[in-house]
Amino acid sequence: MNNGIASIWKQLVIMDRIKEEIAGDMSRLIMMPDNDRWSHLPLVKEIDGFRILRAS
Repeated sequence: MNNGIASIWKQLVIMDRIKEEIAGDMSRLIMMPDNDRWSHLPLVKEIDGFRILRAS
């Protein structure tokens, strides 16, 4: 997560929203800072600038 984008509080709120989207199954969460490397994966949803991609 890039700390220069938002406050720590906002990052926690976003992480809670992402956790809801993956139904609490943190094994489904992969943090990937290199956006170009993963740009070919299909977009499932975007939440506050964070992209949820289908990786399998």
